[in-house]
Amino acid sequence: MTGILLLYGLVTPLVRKLVLSRRETAEINARLRDVEERWRFALDSTGAGVWDLDIPANRILLSSRSKAMLDLPTMRSAPAWTTGCSAFTRTTCPA
Repeated sequence: MTGILLLYGLVTPLVRKLVLSRRETAEINARLRDVEERWRFALDSTGAGVWDLDIPANRILLSSRSKAMLDLPTMRSAPAWTTGCSAFTRTTCPA
């Protein structure tokens, strides 16, 4: 019986931490969704084009407005850096 009580005493705090951790994760995800929604609304209302260079993956992440500004086709996957680089070069330094 002592072993069961000892085990219960050890397991109970771990279970509580797990439950709290899941609850905290859900709250953090909800806040993140809210922030992303506000950020997206702000970008959409300004008409700004946003891009992010992911060097290790050799790709550029472009918003739909950025693609339209650079006259790139709308594609689901991110273009390779060389494709995006040529688009930036073509736009900023026309031949």
